[in-house]
Amino acid sequence: MRGTTMPIEKPRYLTDSYIGSFARDDAEDMDQLQMVKHMVSRFNAWLKQSGSNQRYRVCLKGRKPYKKMKTPTSKGPVSYTYWGTVVGGIENASVLKAYIYTRGS
Repeated sequence: MRGTTMPIEKPRYLTDSYIGSFARDDAEDMDQLQMVKHMVSRFNAWLKQSGSNQRYRVCLKGRKPYKKMKTPTSKGPVSYTYWGTVVGGIENASVLKAYIYTRGS
């Protein structure tokens, strides 16, 4: 039997900020998202205590809308705006993608 090798693949997301996707209908995913938020909060508290001005923030992007909606400029119901945000806001998103960014001073 010959050994198989795994090809090297490009990362799907070209950013180091991406943390993961979390399904809003899954309680375990929401618990993990809360854990990520809490970890960033505790890390920011530690940075503040150590005298650093650096802080981080968790940014959520909504994906896979529950329901298509009409926008003022669309001809019919759409899922996303021209800029890639979910129509109807984060409340209409069934999946949340989490990113960690440095907070602006």
